[in-house]
Amino acid sequence: MMNIDAEHAKDYPLIYIVDDEPGMLEMIAAACHATGFRCRCFADARSLLAALHETPKIIVLDLAMPQIDGIEVIRELSRQTCKSELIIISAFERRLLNSVAHLAKSLGLNLRGILCKPFRINELLQLLRIEQHYPKAKPIHQARSNFADEELRSAIRNQELVVHYQPQISFNDQTWRGVEALVRWQHPQHGLLGPDSFISEMESHDLIGDLTEVVLRQTLADLNCLYSLGLQGTVSVNLPAGALSAVDFPDRVAKYIDSDGVPHGRVAFELTETSIAENKTYATDILTRLSLKGFLLSIDDFGTGYSSLEALHRLPFNELKIDRSFVQCADQDPVAKAIVEHSVALARGLKMKVVAEGVETVTQMQWLSQLGCDTMQGYLISKPLRIDQIANWLLRWTAEGFTVPKLKSHVDGTRVC
Repeated sequence: MMNIDAEHAKDYPLIYIVDDEPGMLEMIAAACHATGFRCRCFADARSLLAALHETPKIIVLDLAMPQIDGIEVIRELSRQTCKSELIIISAFERRLLNSVAHLAKSLGLNLRGILCKPFRINELLQLLRIEQHYPKAKPIHQARSNFADEELRSAIRNQELVVHYQPQISFNDQTWRGVEALVRWQHPQHGLLGPDSFISEMESHDLIGDLTEVVLRQTLADLNCLYSLGLQGTVSVNLPAGALSAVDFPDRVAKYIDSDGVPHGRVAFELTETSIAENKTYATDILTRLSLKGFLLSIDDFGTGYSSLEALHRLPFNELKIDRSFVQCADQDPVAKAIVEHSVALARGLKMKVVAEGVETVTQMQWLSQLGCDTMQGYLISKPLRIDQIANWLLRWTAEGFTVPKLKSHVDGTRVC
């Protein structure tokens, strides 16, 4: 066990532990000391809440507490906008703990993990030591969402909307499969904004059709750049709900793509279950016609909506994308693991391709490959990149021992085309 002397205690991160079982408190505190934390232990939740004038790095919280239960504590931590990481422990069944975990995240808390009692000390030590293995991209701001109509129109008119691309790789042999196109707004005052900041605003100002056209045209131009290098992959384009209200959309899309000389079968349109549910009749019309014209259809974030099976039954999807939330916690969450396994089996039965999103570790990659997933996407492969970064990424990917198609054109280190 690591001994933390009083003189240097302030140099070690603080952890709060709340549990009404003295033996459990002692065991958790010993593990925390062993990993370099200084601890404060609480036998009840009231004492914990009274001590929140200090912000510990981590709070270890038992759910089954007298007087004030763990849910009430989580609610109060959210109300106080607590920045501490949270580890939830309990003897309740795993599915109930998953519900609590989802609640904590939805309330804005930073959840580090959950542990079912009785747990092994190594499980706790792993959570205490866990760090991010892969660097995240520069944060994309999402908060601003009250843009004026002219500001939104200016973004389209002045070409402030940009497209980044996240590579997709085959599980079978790690070869290049294509990219997903992800729209961003390079705002002149607020910097790079993610889609959650402005998509709903574009829809409410009846600009979603213009946005979709801008993204599609830019993506097709960039796709031709990749084709000029011999990279004949597929590009996936997200379709927001508002794009599913114009029945002439398939004809307009075909016209754009035919003018660029891109085969229809190289373009996949991704849709979430929620966007389909918002416009069932039009969505069925539009998506069926897109399929008739040879475009691919992908159901995105599978399992996070309320009508997954109904959507698969009613619409001609070619591909199923397993949501990152299931992929990233499947190694610790039997329910998430079962959802992924059954999703893959379902897709196989329907003769659909399977894409796993959010792949961040080699362990996840190996497990998903064994399940029979076709394509992976995530930070283990790459963060989303600008088009001028794709070729350099491919060269690095090759240098690290993976296989990609040979580039036909010279790459000068900065530009693809």
